[in-house]
Amino acid sequence: TIFIMLGQKKLLGRNMLCLIISGVFLGEVYVSLSVNIGYAANDGGVLKTSAALEYDENSEPCYRTKTEKKYLHVNMLGGLGYNSLAHYTSLTAEDYMFAMKKLGYSSYWMEVGANGGTALTDALMSVKHSIGADFDFKSFYNVTDIEGELDRGVNQICCPMGTISDISPEQCRFLEDDKRVNVQKKLAEQYFGTSRMFTEYEPSFTAGGKIEYENSKYNIYTLDDDSEFCQLRYTIDVKGMQILYFDIFDKLSNRLAEEYYGAAEVYVNGSCLTKNYPEQKNNGILTLGEFNDTTVEILIIINKDISVKSFDIFGIDVDILKSCTDLLNSSRGCDLFIDGRKIYGTCDSRNGKWLYMSVPYDKGLKAYVNGKTAQIFKIYDSFCAVKLEDGVNSVELEFLPYGMKISLMLTLLGVILCLIWKKIGTEKICRIKVSTNAILLYRVVFCIVILTVYILPVILRISALVSKMI
Repeated sequence: TIFIMLGQKKLLGRNMLCLIISGVFLGEVYVSLSVNIGYAANDGGVLKTSAALEYDENSEPCYRTKTEKKYLHVNMLGGLGYNSLAHYTSLTAEDYMFAMKKLGYSSYWMEVGANGGTALTDALMSVKHSIGADFDFKSFYNVTDIEGELDRGVNQICCPMGTISDISPEQCRFLEDDKRVNVQKKLAEQYFGTSRMFTEYEPSFTAGGKIEYENSKYNIYTLDDDSEFCQLRYTIDVKGMQILYFDIFDKLSNRLAEEYYGAAEVYVNGSCLTKNYPEQKNNGILTLGEFNDTTVEILIIINKDISVKSFDIFGIDVDILKSCTDLLNSSRGCDLFIDGRKIYGTCDSRNGKWLYMSVPYDKGLKAYVNGKTAQIFKIYDSFCAVKLEDGVNSVELEFLPYGMKISLMLTLLGVILCLIWKKIGTEKICRIKVSTNAILLYRVVFCIVILTVYILPVILRISALVSKMI
């Protein structure tokens, strides 16, 4: 537009104007091809592995699937026929992403991953299937050997998507903005009436730096006179069957990287588990392993100063958790099924209880209990609950994207106006003469948009980089 205006003002010759526009066009073509076509990210191995995992869950109650690590692209699980924890589009709701972060799952940018979390959150999120390598699966998974690099495991510690509760949604509106192990313990208390399956562990000794807890933050300093690393050793005497976890986490955001990313190297019984935790593809709670009546040596090496909300090693007792989930399933569980854009189920209730569902809340959801419209209560930042009637309850959730109806109405209105335009004819439509002031206003707005969208962000980015260098 600017070059055309310069040509109109005779400030650019016709040949030069054509040359510039041609250059801009070729540049647009090159950028568009590199963005929309691009290069192959891999040799097809992921596709072959994914194809071997294809599955049909339509005949079962609704359960979810996760990956033990980020083995597959986030939306691949859904494409393979699984009901997935993961979601990656520009429509990812902030509430859902932040709720999943609080629960310990890996998330960033527009992507809610299917890896991370704990055995407790997997159970409450109805994760029945998991994709991973053979060595990833815990003792309570029944593993199906599938041709290819990955296998599928069936989780024996799993709750249905619906849970009958006598706790009012008002008491469960939010997940606490606390360290993530405390969020887990609070959930255990609300669902199972106890958090005794959790054990937190303190380091046996610290070398090469120090760790302080102040103002709800763990401040870890790496430098002393002899070392640039802070080493924390844990000698854990595991009683019974426990899964051990390690967590570093600070604040809720969707940033591509955080200041504390890559701060830790993690060793378990002398073997390196990771040299770069947390990181973009793995910023959820880290599984250290499953251990039974043994002593475990854990070494955490911190390579830079960090200040974080969560810095914990903790264990979950498998037997206690399983007994809790088995009791819930037999007394308060409610299987939900999916049929197109509907989720439905049947449950029995007494004394005015609630049905808590691990279904992400959305404005496009409508609920019906025994055929009557019911209010959907938002619980735990991003999930749904409905009030049950005494006796047998038929519960149904129906989804229609928010704004779909009005958008269809506007589309229909546009079609009608186009038909009217064609019928009457353009010669009968009043033509409005654009004033000089309108043209000037257009040019001013155009310059403001270019400045704020393209130029100002570059200047701010450069100034931030310069300030860091200084």
